[in-house]
Amino acid sequence: FDTVAALYTERPSKKKDKGIYELQDVNTSEFSKAANNILNAGEYSQVVQMAGGFSIFKLNERQPAREKTFEEAKAEVSGEYQEIFSKKLEQDYLKSLETRYKPEIFYDKLEYAFAQGNTN
Repeated sequence: FDTVAALYTERPSKKKDKGIYELQDVNTSEFSKAANNILNAGEYSQVVQMAGGFSIFKLNERQPAREKTFEEAKAEVSGEYQEIFSKKLEQDYLKSLETRYKPEIFYDKLEYAFAQGNTN
């Protein structure tokens, strides 16, 4: 199964991981919900159609609910931090442009901005 998953996984975010999903909360995604329907570790799911393709799941292990370790949470926290930081940088940049150039917005003229054949 692992060899086939490594060869035929087409999902770009999972191709480098050879189709392996790390430990996930059952309600994280449709993938984790489908995998949760497998009763015993080592068993496989039926073919499931989702996200524009087909998937087969193998349940490697089932663990009880617990807090994530640092290593398990690191990628998730890092991604969230990058998103927050990126939004802050964007807001700061837009604010600096607004302060520097002091734009005037003419909402009453907006309807003419995309008029066909308008040269004004």
